[in-house]
Parts: sequence; structure tokens; C-alpha cells
Amino acid sequence: MKKALCILTTIFLASITSAVFAGDRIGDFALIDNQGTQHHMAWYDDQNAVVILPQANGATDASALSYLGDLKETYADQGVVFFLINPGMETDREAVSQDLISLGVELTVLMDDAQLVTEALGVTRLDEAVVYNPKSFELIYRGPAGSELEAALQRTL
Repeated sequence: MKKALCILTTIFLASITSAVFAGDRIGDFALIDNQGTQHHMAWYDDQNAVVILPQANGATDASALSYLGDLKETYADQGVVFFLINPGMETDREAVSQDLISLGVELTVLMDDAQLVTEALGVTRLDEAVVYNPKSFELIYRGPAGSELEAALQRTL
């Protein structure tokens, strides 16, 4: 019993200390996308928010991707920028581009080869989106790519 309690406490404390919560400052970052263009988040300080969803070749959550596409149509003209992020260490840009074509997706994929940005954002699942404030470099939302994401965008705007 004592050992189980110790293990549960350790797991709980580890998850708290490594988690990034909404409102935490992530800081500015720059990544190259699947087309070879650099995206520096400070360049988007004229926007209200940046939405980022993880992408993995052949494993991207299709429903989350579809939902993100719908949100892009709704919010792109309201100062919201949409990206995918690929934290694959051995994924090349051409393979990522081909995966997007096969899915019929027209979104830019930020290539996070070192996985530093993905870790800083606290992204651990493919259906988990983040909303990032490019003015304050703070995390506004991290969670499911669903109605909660849209509610976070509405609050932000």
C-alpha cells in the first residue's frame, strides 16, 4: 500500500512539473516549414492567435484535422493563423508534403526535428491542439481539437 502510494505521488508530481498550462509563457520560437520557409512567431504579432495541431505521416488524427480545416475557414480572416507541427526526428519535408496531399490538406507544417517546440508547448497527443498568443508568447489553450478549441478562440477574439 505504501509503495503504491509513493508511486502514484511520484507520477502525479512528475506530471505537474512537466506540464505546460494555459497562461504559461512559452517564449518566442522559429521553425522551418515543409516547404522550406521559416516561420518566426514574433512575425505573427499582428495576429490574435496561432493554432497548432500535431502532424505525423500516416497517423494524423483525421477528425482533428478536419475540424482544424473548418476552423481555419471560419477564423482565418479574424487574425488567427493555423499550422500543423511535425515533431518527427527523421521525417523529411517531402514526405510530409506528400502526406498532406494524400489527405487533401492545405496547411503549413512546422518541422520540429529537435522536438523542442513540441515539448515546450506540452503537446503529447495527435488530437491535442494548442492556441498560442504571438504577442505575449503565452499558451492560451491546450486540449482537444474540438468545441473546446473553438471556445478558446472565441474567448481570445
